[in-house]
Amino acid sequence: MKANPVRWILLFIVIIGLGALANSLVSRPAQKPETVTTVSAMHPLRTDLVQTIEVTGEMKPYQQVDVQSLVAGYVQSMNVDIGDHLKKGDLIATLEVLDIDRQMAAIKAAK
Repeated sequence: MKANPVRWILLFIVIIGLGALANSLVSRPAQKPETVTTVSAMHPLRTDLVQTIEVTGEMKPYQQVDVQSLVAGYVQSMNVDIGDHLKKGDLIATLEVLDIDRQMAAIKAAK
């Protein structure tokens, strides 16, 4: 009876496979017992977060405008304050102009 080479190859592969399986079972490291880590827990507290930064410097306005009057006089009343937002036509101040007041009084008296 002649030996079939395919059988020998299959037998060789099966023996190698069994050897590899046996090796992996024997050389498997022992399992370590699970360790339990204990932690402490707290209930969260609601607090205000405060962060203060002190710096030195100079603040400059975004836009600066010079306001001038057509006549000289004294400020009788100031209708706005520093930082107020204005729009075109807003009354900023009322001036007391003595020369114009005298001229108006003279014109009214002459009528």
